[in-house]
Amino acid sequence: MDSNSRHSVGPRDESQIRVTQDRCDRCGCVLDNVSVVIPVNEVEQPENIRYLRHHYECENCNNSVIAHQSNCPTEGGYGTNLLAQMVLFRYEYRIPYKKLAHLIQQLYSCDIHRTTVLNACERMERTARSEYEALHERIQSAEVLYADETPHLVDGSKSWIWAFTTGDETLYVFRDSRGSEVLEEVLGEEFTGIIVCDGHRSYSAYHSQLQRCWTHLLRGTDSLSDDDTEAWGIYNRLFEIFDGLKEFVNTDPSPVQRIIVQRESRKELRRIAETEVESEDAEDVLTMLGNGIGHWLTFVVYPQVKPTNNTVEAILREPIAMRRIIRTLKNEKGMRLHETFLSLLRTWKQQDANPYTELKRLAHDV
Repeated sequence: MDSNSRHSVGPRDESQIRVTQDRCDRCGCVLDNVSVVIPVNEVEQPENIRYLRHHYECENCNNSVIAHQSNCPTEGGYGTNLLAQMVLFRYEYRIPYKKLAHLIQQLYSCDIHRTTVLNACERMERTARSEYEALHERIQSAEVLYADETPHLVDGSKSWIWAFTTGDETLYVFRDSRGSEVLEEVLGEEFTGIIVCDGHRSYSAYHSQLQRCWTHLLRGTDSLSDDDTEAWGIYNRLFEIFDGLKEFVNTDPSPVQRIIVQRESRKELRRIAETEVESEDAEDVLTMLGNGIGHWLTFVVYPQVKPTNNTVEAILREPIAMRRIIRTLKNEKGMRLHETFLSLLRTWKQQDANPYTELKRLAHDV
């Protein structure tokens, strides 16, 4: 470029580089008036560091010693940043192992195979499992727990991934059953909290303190014929009751007021459930209403309980999205990886922690 060059890179301001220009591109006039400064973010190519990890034999006591360094795990050939990124890319961003290996090769010019990525994730899971088990114990003592389950193939056979959340912490577990024995195993025989759930019989078989989900009760209107006036009449009355109860609990009523309204509302729901109808859709909603008659109004008395299970249904979307990508898990190892990392990643985000930072913390102990 000649001496009349009009472009320049100004002095660095800590991490900032000022990109300036002396003259107008079109007319060559000197530029003095800066109208706006637009930031442009760039990420530098990360530096590859190779640690040469020395192993020693103590001549005094014959002890085998592996030298320690904070970013260099004592097992495997990859450091903390790369270990954390492998798990993050796989379980937060749903990248298959083969594509993940190619991504690492492109980003870091690092020759790596999909099997190596899998092995690294398995080492990270062994370290992370203790935090998963601690999370499991805390879920068992929750005052209010939102629970749901969805099918997931394992080795071509139907299994179930269960989700349990308090809103601040989430536990996923894989089991080959949808029955109450799973709840007894996961939550324990002495669980004393309230479970917010759908109408599956496993919940009522396990526990008596339930809040049935009103969304499940009322969603039948999505496919209801406009001509079914009988069913619409019932649904409209249920919507009216539900809206009224939500307004009531928002007034911060006293415990005595809550009990009175719950008792009167239960009488009304029971009366509706005993209505004689001819419409099949009306019969379906009345059957659902009657089956859960003791569990629709828990939220009226307990202000910390939500009347719907939308919280956990949203949390199940992540494993459902991964299910569409990977189709089936191959074995028990795959189930452990899934339930461990999905649980920790979801919980960290619920607590406003940075998942990448937390994974690097775990990688130091690999």
